[in-house]
Amino acid sequence: GGSAVALVGPSVFGKTTIANLILRLYPINEGWIFIDGVNIRDIKAGSFYSQIGIVLQEPYLWNDSLGNNIKYGKEGATAEELREAAVIACAEEFILDLPGGYDTIIGENACKISEGQKQRIAIARAVIKRPKILILDEALSSVDAEIEARIINNIRGRLKDSTLLVISHRLSTIKSMQLVYFLASPAKVDIAAHQELYHNNLQYQDYLARQVDALSIK
Repeated sequence: GGSAVALVGPSVFGKTTIANLILRLYPINEGWIFIDGVNIRDIKAGSFYSQIGIVLQEPYLWNDSLGNNIKYGKEGATAEELREAAVIACAEEFILDLPGGYDTIIGENACKISEGQKQRIAIARAVIKRPKILILDEALSSVDAEIEARIINNIRGRLKDSTLLVISHRLSTIKSMQLVYFLASPAKVDIAAHQELYHNNLQYQDYLARQVDALSIK
């Protein structure tokens, strides 16, 4: 089965850069990245991108129906696959409340739905193709902690063979991952389960405390 990993650390230390390197958006000047033992440089682009899903903090959605926005992630997706993806992303619950359901047109820049709803549609679009690697880069920042936890549980339960890489500041999400990769500095990564890191790494404790303080101020 797949693993679930949190990538954690101050914004200046390169979490998104690491995600972009995995996605081959930046050239790899030093070192290597392997997927299932294969150097990503040696994987054909079509095959590579068919196995990866990425969801960003501010996803781009088309001025089209909700259903077509989700199905954009997989050409020829069936109605059953569409609904399953929406359920995994906790999106069907609000989609069915809309007058047009899955046929609702969302307008330019998805102006007819909320930021959190946009993020859930983007999650559904990513999971519909059941990627081997799913990267969520602050992808659930506009949904509440309860919905985020449900989505993460759904992904881990229904995409058991997928590797989940989550970039998040939310403590509940970080704690739910199997491993935490903590960017202690631009050149140093500490890797352990959350509890182990928390008990043994003062820098990690301090980082999490600052996150909690920042959330309480908002």
